[in-house]
Formats: sequence, structure tokens, C-alpha cells
Amino acid sequence: MRAYNGTNGALPFRRFYAGAPGRDHFYTIDGSEVTFVLSNGYVAEGNEGNILASSLAGYVPFYRLSKWNSSNNDLDHQYTTDNSKRVSLMNSGWTYDRVAGYVIATPGYAAQFVRQTVPSSMPQGTDTPVSITMRNTGFEIWPVGGDFHLGTQQPQDNYYWCIRFPGSPNGTNRVPIPNNVAVGDEVTFSFTVRPGGCTQQFPVRPFQFRMISPTYGTFGDFTPIVPTSVIPELAAEFVSKQVPANMLPGAPYSVSVTMKNTGSATWTANGPYKLGSQNPTDNNTWGTTRRSVTTSVATGGTYTFSYQVTSPGAQGTYNFQWSMVKEGVAWFGQATPNVAVVVAATQYARPTVIPQNLSPVLTD
Repeated sequence: MRAYNGTNGALPFRRFYAGAPGRDHFYTIDGSEVTFVLSNGYVAEGNEGNILASSLAGYVPFYRLSKWNSSNNDLDHQYTTDNSKRVSLMNSGWTYDRVAGYVIATPGYAAQFVRQTVPSSMPQGTDTPVSITMRNTGFEIWPVGGDFHLGTQQPQDNYYWCIRFPGSPNGTNRVPIPNNVAVGDEVTFSFTVRPGGCTQQFPVRPFQFRMISPTYGTFGDFTPIVPTSVIPELAAEFVSKQVPANMLPGAPYSVSVTMKNTGSATWTANGPYKLGSQNPTDNNTWGTTRRSVTTSVATGGTYTFSYQVTSPGAQGTYNFQWSMVKEGVAWFGQATPNVAVVVAATQYARPTVIPQNLSPVLTD
């Protein structure tokens, strides 16, 4: 809150202090209360400024609450412009005394975005470190161990970014404050995100956060949206192919298909990453359904599958199309353009045979 800047209709908001054992600050504009606290051991410490005794446009009530502290045999006080906090304090044993005066409305809980460190791209399903710094611009402390967090937005509390930090190894959607944050102080949230790691149900979400409290709701600045791209774990791009457009029935032919790994996962040699027949899926039209990757292919690398097929025995037109698959998981990436191969007894479709010393080609 802010005190009244003028003097018309305003009264000095006086501060008093009682030392040990209570160590209580007391504020008032009421002359009779001034007399009372001075006669009960409080010491005047000056004025906080001028505040209004009655309401004015743009001003809000400044509530005063009290609670007996039996351990110090003394009365404690709290002040707030936040009505929800007033109600919360009353529900926890505090007594509402009165409106101490009227002040310019300033949010009790407010936050200003300061900076963030977020990479322009992140691999899906892989931990990536990020940091976001916010400043407490309200007039209430953010206590550590309380309910103040930095939470995902668009939509609020989505799990797409799968936030991970010590104490939350399985991923969540909020980051707790690491320490008490006094009014005017900055706090840096350092954590890792694993895009798509908590659930596969969401599409890519904008990378945006905001301060949130279950008690007081969301508050303060949204962090600027970072135009970060998420690299899928499984992705492939068609590069090239070599396949005859015409074939003799039942004859062997050499073909090749080159694919590029555009995902974040390495295609491991002789593992589950394979080239599989399509149109229809896993058809055996060409005498083989899947071809293995025999050399590991990192992100950005290309791999050429060179192999032999046998054309169908009956004349006709047959689809020749292939796509990448991780066996037991999913088909993925761009399929090869379909080739409608004509199988007929014609001199223009001479069979070819792959030389025995022909090996796959790997490029980076």
C-alpha cells in the first residue's frame, strides 16, 4: 500500500513499538489509541505518512487485526488491504479490530518479471535446465515453505513442461520458492524441464510462467513467451530413394532409401529402429517388411538402407513406400514418396542384383 500524498482530510499514521517480551509494532491515526499505547509501555517511532480517515475514490480500507500471544503475554497486530487475507487470518484465530484508515490500493502480492534463461530448442523427453527471476513488488513477504510457487501457464498448471527439481523427481507443474523473498527482493527459480515427459496427451504448450498461491491465486507479471521449439524424440525426414519404375515378375532388384534423423533420440545400431514397408503397413509385397539400422545415427545424421527386393510374381502395378519405425513403440517421421511400380514381362525391366560387398552408407 501507499500512504496519502496530500494533506486535505488526512491524518498522520503514527508508529509505536513495544520492546521485549512482545516486540510489537502498532500503527494508528486515532488520538485516543495514541494515549492508550503510550501509557502501556509503547514508544513513539514517528510517522509512516498520512492516511485518510474516510474513504476516497481510488483508496481501499487498511484493515487492522490482533491476536493475543500468550507466550509473550502481549497483543500482536497485523495490517492488510487484502480482504481475503483478512478473512484467512480471522479463520486462523485473529480478531478483526477496525479499519485503521484508507490508503492507495497496491496489491499485497505482486510480482515483476526480471529475466529468464531458456534455450531456443529443447529435446522432447530430455531434462533441460532453465531459470526465471522474479521480483516481489507487493508489500507482503513470500515465505519459504509456504504456498508461493512459480507455475505453468497457457493453460494454467499444465504438465507439458514436466518440471523437475530435487524433491520432485517425477515431474510437476509448479516450482516452490527457494528462500524467503522480502518486499523488493529478487528470487531466481532454477529447475529443469522435460518437454512431454509427464504426459503425452498435450501438444506443445507456450513456455510461460506466473507466480501463484493456492490461497491468493495467480498474481504479477506473466513471463514473456519464449519461442522455443521442442525436438521430437522420434522424427525422420525423407532424403532420397532409388527404385526401378518397371520390373519383371518375380525378379530381384537393388533398391536404396536414405532417411535423415531429425529427432532427439539416436537410432542405435541393430536395435529397434528400422525401415518398414507401407501402403499398406508391413506389407510383404517386395519379399521383405523391415530393414535394420546397422550403424548408430545421431540427431542430424542420415542413413542409407541398401537392400534387395523381389518383385511380385503376378503382373500389375504395386505400391513401393517405406517409413521409419521404432519396434514396439511407434511409426514415425516422413514416409518415402510412393512409387507405383509396374510389374510386367517387358524388356525394359531388367532385374538387378545387389553386389555382396555393398554396405549401408552413413553420413553426418
